[in-house]
Amino acid sequence: MKAMSEQFVADCMANHSCNAVLILGVTRSGNAFRPGDWIDRLAGGFSTFDKDKLLKYSPSVRPLTVEGVRGLLVDIGLVENDPAAFRFVMNFAADNDLTFQCLGVAARDDSGRDGIVILRDGSKTN
Repeated sequence: MKAMSEQFVADCMANHSCNAVLILGVTRSGNAFRPGDWIDRLAGGFSTFDKDKLLKYSPSVRPLTVEGVRGLLVDIGLVENDPAAFRFVMNFAADNDLTFQCLGVAARDDSGRDGIVILRDGSKTN
């Protein structure tokens, strides 16, 4: 599985419009991944507490929900900023057979929210 994640990352890096990797809490066989708090655990490892002692997720690794499915959004900049951390997260996804996708960020809408475009689905094998 590690070879698949390494090839996927190489493909994402070659595609300069890839801004992030979305890892979903669903295995390639379609089952929900357990334990259910894995997203909080991984995102929590990259988080800090602000001056008001509130948890602040890193912009590089943060939880999100897509169509009712919880996932982890990993900024592609983590590859350069902390390659070992990026490898750890991607290897976790590959080792646990999680689905992941290369994403591009479209223009922001009026609400200030990013539009997300799926560029490549890492859960498929060639």
